[in-house]
Amino acid sequence: MDVNAPLLGALGNLPNAATAKVLTPTAVAKYFFNTPADTWRPYLGLGVTHASFSSVSPNTSNIVVNALAGNGASMSSSWAPVYNAGVIYNIDSKWSINGSVSYIPLTSKVSFAGANQAGVGASAGATTTGDLKLNVTDYVIRLGYKF
Repeated sequence: MDVNAPLLGALGNLPNAATAKVLTPTAVAKYFFNTPADTWRPYLGLGVTHASFSSVSPNTSNIVVNALAGNGASMSSSWAPVYNAGVIYNIDSKWSINGSVSYIPLTSKVSFAGANQAGVGASAGATTTGDLKLNVTDYVIRLGYKF
């Protein structure tokens, strides 16, 4: 995952300010409409996910990112709801196609530890903290076979 950071005013965004790995185990309960024998079977789901971030690495080759996050970066783990909707199309008694979409409004705290400035002292780097808001939309198409 790439993290972009906003700059002040009309300067725009700072792309690729940091990279991170994300793990999101998710549990979703689904309510299926119609009967299992029907050709079309829509469903709605509601669940929860826990996002944990690792290997957060600022792009210190960029002079602005190095000043803001030269001593490292971190992202907090967080819980978020999962909203799911989909439909199963039963081709015959064995084969089916399942399409679904999930929406996850995720928020994490991001901290950048600024680089120490030469001649200023060992603890001169400032720490910047902010909220990272991710509105994740996940699309899935599955081919199913009943044994």
